[in-house]
Amino acid sequence: MEGPTVSNLVFTYWEGQEYPFTRVCVDSVRRIFGNRHVHLTPLNISQWITLPKYVAVSDHILFRSDFIRAALMRRYGGWWFDSDVLLLKDPSKLVADGRPQIWNLIYKVDDAWIPLVNCGILYSKAESEWIVNIMSDFDCLNDIPSSITRENEDIGQDIFEKWSVGTGLCNIGHEHIFNSTVNVNADYRPFWNGVIGLDSVSYGLHIGASLSRWAMSDGDLQAKQTLEMSELRELLEKFPRSVISQYLCQLREG
Repeated sequence: MEGPTVSNLVFTYWEGQEYPFTRVCVDSVRRIFGNRHVHLTPLNISQWITLPKYVAVSDHILFRSDFIRAALMRRYGGWWFDSDVLLLKDPSKLVADGRPQIWNLIYKVDDAWIPLVNCGILYSKAESEWIVNIMSDFDCLNDIPSSITRENEDIGQDIFEKWSVGTGLCNIGHEHIFNSTVNVNADYRPFWNGVIGLDSVSYGLHIGASLSRWAMSDGDLQAKQTLEMSELRELLEKFPRSVISQYLCQLREG
């Protein structure tokens, strides 16, 4: 498929079990961008890019997703949003200068706030120097597929960070733009217990950025139960003050 002359496409991607909150998040992106939005899955990804064998057969979804976003940005340009980003308004003016952009999240580690370049929200024109360098590093992994393990499956995010920090090739967005000014910790709970209100949010929230790791790596029962829910109704009943509940209430009220 040929890319457009202007970087105006907006990509999301999901594979594996779909969660009720990710369905709401993907729909929030679609509501903002309309027919510019392209939601990809393993069933239609081949219509847009060809995955190298070492990527296609990898057991590591995080790595494959990082490769996919880099390949899409290089070929087509546009926006990438992780499927757990709840988008509240059009962020197009944030990239009015046309430069590639990646956004910070911020985490609290040992009582210190640590910014983290997170590749969950991206913008680039096709073939920008920034994304070409990123994709070149991914291509080098073709010779060493064994380097992708459970211990370092963040290698894709590391590549994005390498070419984003201190290179001058992209803008790094402020951590509050796609976060809340009330809570900017890595803890997932404030997104669900009502601590975060949508009035404290600028453009959107990366609500699932740490949820799966709380569930799997840290063994958090509530995080695990949240990911096990299959119905939106169940989610809303358990978390009536969550940002998802607040968002859907706003939609109903028009």
